[in-house]
Amino acid sequence: MTPVSSRRRLIHGLAGIAVAACSLLPFADLTAHAQIVQSGKVAYIQGPSYSFDCVFFTLEGVSVADPAVSNGQYFAIPSTHPGYKQHVATLHIAKQTGTSVVLGTTGTTSCGGYATVNWLQY
Repeated sequence: MTPVSSRRRLIHGLAGIAVAACSLLPFADLTAHAQIVQSGKVAYIQGPSYSFDCVFFTLEGVSVADPAVSNGQYFAIPSTHPGYKQHVATLHIAKQTGTSVVLGTTGTTSCGGYATVNWLQY
């Protein structure tokens, strides 16, 4: 095999990989943000107010809820979130028992610019 034919085979193989990768682009969510996962014990819970129909809370040891939001240590769960009632109950149970929670944010904000919780588990 000559060096020229080896190079052609390599280029042909790389071109095939590029075509395959490009064919998957329609299935990719190009607007998604990086997910931030935080964990800790619930330090503080603030219920809904007249201004915001949301629950705000903090976790022990977490000084920035989501670096993409950079609006302090508060997480927010709007009442329109599909798991709102379950998340609020989970927060209260975790607070009362001293159990840690794990949650995820993606750089989105709600309730006046605070980091929106996408998922929460206990």
